[in-house]
Amino acid sequence: MTSVPYETRDFNFGNPWGVGNGSAQIDVSLPELLHAAITVGHPRWPVPPKGQRIAALAECLWKVSAVMMTVRGDGRHFYSTDRFEGLDPSEKQGAMYQLGQTVTKLFAQRLFGASHLLHLDVYRRHLDPQFQPGSRSRPDLVGLDLSDRWLVFESKGRSSKPTDGEIAKAKQQAQRVVSINNNPPALRAATIGYFHYLDSYASNRRLQAVIADPEGTSDCSPLRLQIPVEQLMQLYYAPLMPLFIEARGSDETGGVSYWYFEDLDLRFGIASELAALLRNGAYKDVWPWIKNNIRTLREKTEGGLAYDGVAILPGEKWIDMMEKSKE
Repeated sequence: MTSVPYETRDFNFGNPWGVGNGSAQIDVSLPELLHAAITVGHPRWPVPPKGQRIAALAECLWKVSAVMMTVRGDGRHFYSTDRFEGLDPSEKQGAMYQLGQTVTKLFAQRLFGASHLLHLDVYRRHLDPQFQPGSRSRPDLVGLDLSDRWLVFESKGRSSKPTDGEIAKAKQQAQRVVSINNNPPALRAATIGYFHYLDSYASNRRLQAVIADPEGTSDCSPLRLQIPVEQLMQLYYAPLMPLFIEARGSDETGGVSYWYFEDLDLRFGIASELAALLRNGAYKDVWPWIKNNIRTLREKTEGGLAYDGVAILPGEKWIDMMEKSKE
């Protein structure tokens, strides 16, 4: 198992998630890393109905490729790849944006139990955030934990260790959300994934993260969101459903339906009961199903199933790519 070191800052003692301040690390498998990359943030452009499956497959391939191009693992940690180190600054910025989103999704689920996140900017047409005209600064992701607490994350990716000023700016963006469904969010955190040189002789840098929980609200114009849980479920799963609805030749194992896409060398799975709810448009029943079955979902994580009921399993080509990058 590969570890990602992280630092937590500014969390209040006795917070609901039991997160303290200091340094630690989480173990991350390759399926978990790719699941986070694919399920966080989605494209904002409309897709014709007949092209939905092609678009979904293309998005998956793009996100998997972006992560595998950027990080490699040696069995202990993830490091920047030689290919990433050779990119020009603007290309690195795009790669780190995607990696930052992936890191945020990982820690949102592992530290706070929030597996369902929506990108505020991508879905602003649906979520209708209320903010003052001309103000473009806003956090990236909003989600819900298993105790129905709303969480807000400002996500950043950096090719070097962030400064205190960069962390403070990210915290200020997270603080802008003052209410979700007329209540203050339980968490407004800044999460930054970055590459860090371990010593002056290292040619590549280790992937690490910092998570900071700001107190209070920002001096900038506040954001007030209305997000029905039913809509959160619908928007979260919508980009993934073309993979399952139109797929053929599935096999079911232990209550999970799997599809293998040979061209991508990826295997996708979804809990069969969850898939039935989504196919029938029963979005109001999805969140209760997740909470009622979370114990079973946790037991199946070793098989690649995440807390959202979706599994994304890389094939030998992707595993071989990671193995070769160790050399």
